[in-house]
Amino acid sequence: MGIAEQSVAIYSNLLDLVKIRRKAGKVTDLDVAEAAAEVSAAQGQLRVAQSQYSDDRRSLEVLLGRYPAAELTVAEAFTPVPPPVQAGLPSSLLERRPDLVVTERQVLATFRSEEAAKLALLPSFTLTLDGGRLSNGIIDMLRLNPWMFRAALGVYMPIYQGGSLLAKIQIATAQQQQAIAAYGNVVLTAFREVENALTSEQLLAECLQFQQNELRDRAEWQFQHRPADAH
Repeated sequence: MGIAEQSVAIYSNLLDLVKIRRKAGKVTDLDVAEAAAEVSAAQGQLRVAQSQYSDDRRSLEVLLGRYPAAELTVAEAFTPVPPPVQAGLPSSLLERRPDLVVTERQVLATFRSEEAAKLALLPSFTLTLDGGRLSNGIIDMLRLNPWMFRAALGVYMPIYQGGSLLAKIQIATAQQQQAIAAYGNVVLTAFREVENALTSEQLLAECLQFQQNELRDRAEWQFQHRPADAH
């Protein structure tokens, strides 16, 4: 919004200069009308920026759990730009990205699901022990009262669920392959975004230099072509 306000101020100053030059006979009424149109366009852009600024503040207030009254204060200056990324940084830094962490966990979960589906085909064993005392009266009289244990070994075979369990293994394997493919796609996307960011950083730095040169040249031209009575 600050840039829009500066644009209005600049075009307003240019309109004043054009009117002065019109009085001096240096320009025509068409130049004055064109400068006035630029001022109106800049004021319209300012209103659009003010509306967007208000909407953004209300959105932030809703995210913070506050009433959207557009009263949230924001910093007047941008955060300082970090230094350029140095060459030679390890690609393992990408492992900190949340999307890579999520997809990695999903791949691990599919491996565990496939292992569980395969283990379901194996038989399960249960061992139970029941303890008691012999109640024979003669043994009681002789104070020979040994413990009696009965052990039972149970084996459960997945006979009737074989087809269902095999289908589950196939589904788990397919999900595993799908998760691996998704992980590879996320990794490639991460590398693409890093490469684009590195390239864009260099190009934007060069573009900023060109824009600063343009601003300086235009300011010098306007200063040199001001009418004498405007000094």
